[in-house]
Amino acid sequence: MQGRFNVASQKDTVWNKKEGNERGRLMKKVLAIVTVLCILFASAALADTAWKPKGDVKFIVCSSAGGGSDIYTRKMIEIMNREGISDANYVVDYMTDGGGESGRQYVAKARKGDELLVAMEFGGFANMLKNTNVRMDDYRCIAVVGEECQILLSSPTCKYESVEAAIEAAKAGTVVSIAGSGEADSMMYELLREQFGLDETQLTLDDLEWVVCHQANSRIIDHCVRALKADPAKFYKNMDRHGNTSAASIPVALNELAESGQLTPGRPLACIGFGGGLTWGGAILQYKE
Repeated sequence: MQGRFNVASQKDTVWNKKEGNERGRLMKKVLAIVTVLCILFASAALADTAWKPKGDVKFIVCSSAGGGSDIYTRKMIEIMNREGISDANYVVDYMTDGGGESGRQYVAKARKGDELLVAMEFGGFANMLKNTNVRMDDYRCIAVVGEECQILLSSPTCKYESVEAAIEAAKAGTVVSIAGSGEADSMMYELLREQFGLDETQLTLDDLEWVVCHQANSRIIDHCVRALKADPAKFYKNMDRHGNTSAASIPVALNELAESGQLTPGRPLACIGFGGGLTWGGAILQYKE
């Protein structure tokens, strides 16, 4: 029997690893997704010349402060200063709309040469290729400064002591749920399935007891119901009582469902949220008393 993976999030992957044990070595062998971090700038006409900024250099950061792009950018500025690569002043500007896509497209279209840079990590680059018309030809790579590797993580309560044990359970028919947040995670997930010959099983709306959305306003949820041709009774709402409770809306809704006895132990439900820049994510949960 082939094993099964249940996709537990709309943005697939990351899964099962305890730090310090042999699982990390297995990941290096099996899930060798090595990604490259580049400094890119939009000036194809300068492709045969060295990087020589003539004034202040602006870095466009595609994540919020403390996010991946921000960390990479600050590290690169540190390296440039330490190694004496350039004596330019560096300005950091955050463009995070659309998961950073606004920043990447701004650099691609600005054509400002050596004075405008963006740090492009694998996840952002993969999303750009998948979702936009911007391509590598719209930039010039002036430095490769690091490699990004993917690891698998488990929760502290995971019952499997190794990746091998979880894989064997999946092969025996146990549904192993996987969740993650980015394009690199999705690619790692696909490699894992292909490597071990595991099937993917998908839940349908009919399998879900509830769909709990971010409670911004009723019109958004109603639009989703119509677009999916779904049963509106499955979509929980509490805006009439609480209004828009922002980041607390899904936890509040889940608590109300649990307190009122409307959650059935063992039944799956979906939680869907969105935030600034039209970023979004979802997860499939299973209620336990």
